[in-house]
Amino acid sequence: MLDNIVKKFDYLFSSKYSSFINIKNREIFIPNDILKSYQIKLKNFFESKYSFPDYVTWFVKNKSIKDNAELHLWKKYIINIDIQNFFDFIDRKKLFFFVSKYSSNPNLILDYLIYKWKLPQGAPSSPILSNIVFNEIDKEIISWLKHFRIKFSYSRYVDDISIWFNSYDDRYKLYNLVKLIIEKHNFRINVKKTKLFQSNKKLFVTGMIINDSSVWIWYKKYKELRKKIYKYLKFWEGYFPYIKWYLVRIKGIDYYRFHQLKIYFFSKYNNNLSYQELFWINEKWYPKKTKYFDKNLKKEKFSVKEFYSKKDKYLFY
Repeated sequence: MLDNIVKKFDYLFSSKYSSFINIKNREIFIPNDILKSYQIKLKNFFESKYSFPDYVTWFVKNKSIKDNAELHLWKKYIINIDIQNFFDFIDRKKLFFFVSKYSSNPNLILDYLIYKWKLPQGAPSSPILSNIVFNEIDKEIISWLKHFRIKFSYSRYVDDISIWFNSYDDRYKLYNLVKLIIEKHNFRINVKKTKLFQSNKKLFVTGMIINDSSVWIWYKKYKELRKKIYKYLKFWEGYFPYIKWYLVRIKGIDYYRFHQLKIYFFSKYNNNLSYQELFWINEKWYPKKTKYFDKNLKKEKFSVKEFYSKKDKYLFY
């Protein structure tokens, strides 16, 4: 049970502000080492007790943002709905019922998970708890869409809901239904980020472009990330975990873009420890002329310089 994992003690959160890509200043709460160790234990416990369906792809084992986008390949219309201040609206009340199933003293457990009456961004336990809370809303949305006999496919990555549908006439019915359910549970939709895409134009899902058969990173996002990395390496501006997270995301979706970034900063920052931490370099790298080969298209696409060592050679081939 959860009561055996935690012990009562005083703890502190330190707060940081970060500006990353198109996101405005947001507050990131970093727990101290003692509290973080308990939050990791709680996270592992929740993972063992709770399983997520296929349409939840964030912070789930063996799933990624690319899996989220691939659910919508070969689709005609896609509506992307963004939830405003997602973590801020997940409070003690929403978590109390779930935690009380596994603990005789849920308020004690929630003291380790909640800070300033909301789920803190930066805590290792927050992602899975947000998934658990919102998964009940996911189920409700799906059941109502089935009730109205709308042909659809549904997925969610963090606070981004993506719904494919076939009939253009269903767009208002679908949006109003989702909005009604979300607001019923005291969440809010970010209208500015909620958009409808058609298959004859660019289809965007969680910042990626999809077409009939493939998924790749939008070039505009790639350039913005490159600017952030430059500012971080040269002026120490930005928040390292967010930049690292976005690089992991690009590496999993479009490895060639990740490799381009690695080469772009190699000449100036190859001896910089921050560069080595960002791009997983543990020893000297040596140049080698080669050609990038896209196995899916079966043709040569680009001519680039690759930098590799024996240990990390598998990254490129």
